[in-house]
Amino acid sequence: MIGPKTQLKGEISGSEAVLVEGLVEGTIRISGPLRIGPGGKVKATVSAQSVVVAGELVGDCQATDRVEIEAAGRL
Repeated sequence: MIGPKTQLKGEISGSEAVLVEGLVEGTIRISGPLRIGPGGKVKATVSAQSVVVAGELVGDCQATDRVEIEAAGRL
């Protein structure tokens, strides 16, 4: 989990689920699900099993299963 008051610049990789409530800039490559919470902002190239956007995602997005954009989400 990337908390609401956390800013991360760089690369995230792994196989577990990731929840973003803060700011991430760079690259996210995970084989698990990615969720961007309502207060979360991601400026990155994203590759994940599934992506759920309730906040904001700016960048390329690729999912092996599905991409879901919730009512308040922006892609």
